[in-house]
Amino acid sequence: MTFLRALLLMASEAALCFSFGVSAAPLSKAAEESSSFGGKGCYANRSYLCTYPKDGKSCSKRFYDYLSVNSSASGYRVNLYSVQANQNVCAFSIDMSLVGGALVRETSSGVISLTREDKALRFDSKGVDPTALGLGFCGVHADIDGLEFPLSGRIGPSSKCVSKFSSVEGRGSQ
Repeated sequence: MTFLRALLLMASEAALCFSFGVSAAPLSKAAEESSSFGGKGCYANRSYLCTYPKDGKSCSKRFYDYLSVNSSASGYRVNLYSVQANQNVCAFSIDMSLVGGALVRETSSGVISLTREDKALRFDSKGVDPTALGLGFCGVHADIDGLEFPLSGRIGPSSKCVSKFSSVEGRGSQ
């Protein structure tokens, strides 16, 4: 079933604007800056890991990655859509908890964290398999470990994020 989702994800070219079902209202700039995790919002970044399947050349000028971070009832809701090697995709919508200044999600395979660094938000997931054999978040040639979103790529509150398909909300039950 995850393979079919990945195929559906790759086949979808229409951009759908939606807020990933996050019910919390966007925070004011002052409230956001005073929060414990200062990376809330929507980020867009050229898909710098994207390559074409046939020739391996970069396709970063054609695709964008999106990251949405917002408060939720259980901590923070993090939504990701990233096009990577051979146009394999990572896509999920998960709740994360604030631990020591980083957003953290414990899974059966290990820990996924999202940290705010000087100039970027960065995912770390060493040892966690995000593919269909593990969490089911990513295609076989894609990974979230080390994936970065420059803070300069913030395009607004999380409700401004754009996704390539609407079933991201259902991914992330691990």
